[in-house]
Parts: sequence; structure tokens; C-alpha cells
Amino acid sequence: ADERLEEPVLEIDPILPCQGPVDLLVGVDPLLRKDLPDTAPGDLLPRFNIVQARHVPQASFAPATVGLMLKTDGQVRTGVVSRARLDFSEGSILRLSENTLVTVEEIDISDGDPVTRFQLTLGKIWVSVFNRTFELQTPAGVATVRGSFAVFEVVLENPADPSSVKLIVDCLEGDCTAKNDVTNTRFGNLERVELKRRQPEIKP
Repeated sequence: ADERLEEPVLEIDPILPCQGPVDLLVGVDPLLRKDLPDTAPGDLLPRFNIVQARHVPQASFAPATVGLMLKTDGQVRTGVVSRARLDFSEGSILRLSENTLVTVEEIDISDGDPVTRFQLTLGKIWVSVFNRTFELQTPAGVATVRGSFAVFEVVLENPADPSSVKLIVDCLEGDCTAKNDVTNTRFGNLERVELKRRQPEIKP
């Protein structure tokens, strides 16, 4: 009988409540520290650790637990001032900032140049990948990084206008691309590219 490779899974590790002020939140963008309230040593912040997940989009979100396994179509979302981390079996890491929603689209385990595909609906993620390409689908376009680090953020420039969505890609280290209907850009270390959703033409 043919031997089939077992489908890879992700482990979700919601960042646990911390004591006192936090500097890096386990490596997530330190700029987000300004969002945290002032605390005294020993104070716990459990209310700021809202992490939910579901295995398929049709299911309801439920509180995520440390060690939860996710497969294709699984989703994770974080609440206000909340963080989470996804660990890949081969060593790659994906960290979610607050108010972020991601969907697992594909985890390729083939030889050669495997591709991991996620969807980022809104929010910010930090990605560290090893020996693979990470591809991210967003409302504003598609971005990729290969070897090693990148930060992706989807924001609404005007919260009242869903069409004002923008993708910001910071390629910290590696080869990155960003493309949509109007542009296709390749860039590298310490470079930033921003994509906006194409606006419909208004005819007179």
C-alpha cells in the first residue's frame, strides 16, 4: 500500500497573562507596548488575552487552549490587547497581534520549494519561515516572503469604508513580493511596500 504523509498541523499557543509591564510580548512588535495599560508588579492581565479558534469557517469560535492543533480551513482570531503564536512542525512561527483574524489555507509538505498559504482578513502578523515560502492572501492583494522574516498588516484607512483596506508589508529579511491588480513588486531586506485595494473607476 502507498504510504501517505500525515497532514501537518499547527499548534496554537495563546500568550499567557504576564506579570507587570511587558516589553516584547514574546517577540511580537514592541511598538504595540503603548497599547498596554500601566500595571504594578504582580498585576495579572487575563482580560487582555482573548484568543479564539475554530476548525472550519462554518463552526462557532471558541476559546483557544494551549496545544490546540489546526489544519486547513482553521481560523484564529485575537481580541483587544491580545496575542497568540502558531508553531509549525518544521520550526516556522507565526505571531498574531491584537484584533487579528487569520485562516489556514494550505500547508505544503512537498520537497523542493514548499508553500504555506494563509489568509489575513484584518490585523497584523509577524512571520518567521524556514526552507519554505509563506504566501498571504488579503483583501488588498497577495504577499509572500521566503527566508526569513516579515511583518504583514491589513488596516482600514477609513473604518466607515470597507473599500479603504490597505496591506503593509515590512520585509525584514529575505525575498518578498506584493501584488494585486495594479502592481507586482519584488523587494528585500528592510524594505516596505504598501498595497491598496483597487478602487472602481467612476465614469462621467
